[in-house]
Amino acid sequence: MLTRAGFATLVVSVAVLAGGRLFGLPELFVLGAGGLIVLTVAVLYVAIRRLQVEVSRQLSPPRVHAGNPCRVDLVLRNRSRMRSPVLRLRDDVSGTQGVELLVAPMKYGSGTQAVYRLPTVRRGLVEVGPLRLTVTDPFGLAKLTTTGDREVSLIVYPRVDDIAPVRRSSGSDLERQTIQQQQVAPSGDDFYALREYVVGDDLRRVHWPSSARHDELMVRQDEIPWHGRLTIMLDCRPLAMPGTFEAMVSAAASIAMASSARGDQIRVLTTDGEDTGYGTGPHHLTRILGQLALVGQSEHQLADSLDQLTAAGSSGAVVALTTGEDSLDGAIMRRAAASYRRRVIVLFGQSGATSVGTDGSVRSTTIVRVDAHGSFADAWHHEFGRRRVSAR
Repeated sequence: MLTRAGFATLVVSVAVLAGGRLFGLPELFVLGAGGLIVLTVAVLYVAIRRLQVEVSRQLSPPRVHAGNPCRVDLVLRNRSRMRSPVLRLRDDVSGTQGVELLVAPMKYGSGTQAVYRLPTVRRGLVEVGPLRLTVTDPFGLAKLTTTGDREVSLIVYPRVDDIAPVRRSSGSDLERQTIQQQQVAPSGDDFYALREYVVGDDLRRVHWPSSARHDELMVRQDEIPWHGRLTIMLDCRPLAMPGTFEAMVSAAASIAMASSARGDQIRVLTTDGEDTGYGTGPHHLTRILGQLALVGQSEHQLADSLDQLTAAGSSGAVVALTTGEDSLDGAIMRRAAASYRRRVIVLFGQSGATSVGTDGSVRSTTIVRVDAHGSFADAWHHEFGRRRVSAR
């Protein structure tokens, strides 16, 4: 394939040949013929230098939070019997002009490495590739391009602050009692009760001293470890000033990671209708962070979100992240009062009075105010103290 310089050389050479023939000037004829010969040699040079280069690409680390570095490691190995020419590597990277690298010639069987960094300043999806390898002739008139590796994607998670988790609800928890009464935990750690043997029970759980006293098999029933429950509601409506929404998303990710490290069941609900449901463990946390990495601002009706907030099974604590610019805050707390024992509102960009309201459900809510130029972590620490649990 001809480059721009190659096409220009072809056009000029043909024009000079035509001029030499038209005006009878042998010098022009020789000059034009020479240009065509050079162009032909360039094309043959590229054609016979077939690339047999093995390329592998690896993202390090494969997951990253906004602001943390991430690099792309390229490993190339020459599988051709010939010495490889100088290679030009190009990787398309979304949001940038792409990356271009030059790789020195490699002997047969030898390899080399190349490294470049990805933009991770902002959360979101970074698409990388496909990787293209290009070889050109010494004059830059012809080129041959092949695909070295497929396209890959990097999800940049929101920035996370090291904060303390939300305090668990005080007093009895009806849901916890229901779980303990209805389920038997074969892998529980604490002794809860003894019960009669039922066909299908694991014989290893038979409590033999009690069985001897009662003249029937008795089985240990261990207490089910209880996990706190937390619902995080994120206001995605385009009400916030520029930059405020990103702070809200970062706060949601920080709260989720802090509570997940304590072993709580986490649920993230956004006003655009997305609901992760309750879950625990690293896989569920990864799902939450992935959703927060891609969430955007959009207009939606709030009625459905409020219904989801108080759906069956909702309990524990709720944290609402919003701007306090309308009556949503009061509506959230009024609907949440019947389902959640602990309620927290984080107001961003608020330094004075808010539209939260004054009814009883709202007055019993913890309000965390984050000023327009303030830090969420500082405001959270002021209310809930410093972190005592290390993040996973």
